[in-house]
Order: sequence, then C-alpha cells, then structure tokens
Amino acid sequence: MIFSKRSVSMRWSGIVIVAVLVALAGCKKQQESLLPDVNVYIDISLTLPEYEKLNYPGNVFQYRNEGYQNNGVYIVRISQEDFAAYDVTCTDHLDKPTATLLEGAVAKCPECKTEYQLLNYGYSVDESRHLQAYRVEVIGGHVIVRNKH
Repeated sequence: MIFSKRSVSMRWSGIVIVAVLVALAGCKKQQESLLPDVNVYIDISLTLPEYEKLNYPGNVFQYRNEGYQNNGVYIVRISQEDFAAYDVTCTDHLDKPTATLLEGAVAKCPECKTEYQLLNYGYSVDESRHLQAYRVEVIGGHVIVRNKH
C-alpha cells in the first residue's frame, strides 16, 4: 500500500485534532463546579479576634452569608502552611440545597446524613462525594477566599 505525503499529513492532522479535543474535554470536566456558579470573595485578617482560631491547624471557621444560597463558606486551617475553603451546601442533593452543620472539623448534612471531613479536602467519609471547594490565597496576615480570578 502506498500513501501520499498528503494523505499521511491529513491522517496525522486528524489524530492531533482528536487528541486536542479529548484533552480539552477532560480539562473541562475537572474544572466543573458541583454547585451553580456564584460569586464568592472573602478577605479576612487573621489578626482580628473573631478569626483567631484560624491561626492554629485543625480549626474551622464558618463565614456566613456567602456561597451558594448564602449558606456560608467553611474556612479551614489544615496545617501551618495550608488553608482550604468549602461551600457549606451539601452537594449530594442539589434539588434541595441544604446547609451542612459544623461539628468540629466535620460538616454533616441534616437531610441525607452525609458527613464531610473538612481536614480531608471536604470529602465524605466514604470518599464518594465532596463539598464544593473555593480558591484560597494567604497574603500577609490575610486569607482570601474566592471562586473567580
């Protein structure tokens, strides 16, 4: 079988296009939000007394009136260097947006009884689902939580 340079070139072009489309689809899936998109921007100073417990690893603060349905956002001090932030809304049943309840470093849904481990990236105990995570930056003595650039 003889192939012309043009047919080989077109075949490679087709393979490259398919590979790029598959890669883009995979990236989009990883970035999908579990909850409908809402604007979240929180800037807290760790020097203020109400946020003092966030100076110590293993502690969680619930910031109210932000996030999906204004249910709130959990801000978590995971380690001396790392923070995380999660929407308070349970992601297991979006037909009925329910705020989880904070018990130590565990968020419990009163509807479906799912328990989310806030020190384990917001995953449920069986790791089958997780809370919606938000971006966290630490600049100076401020913790900034947001979901947009």
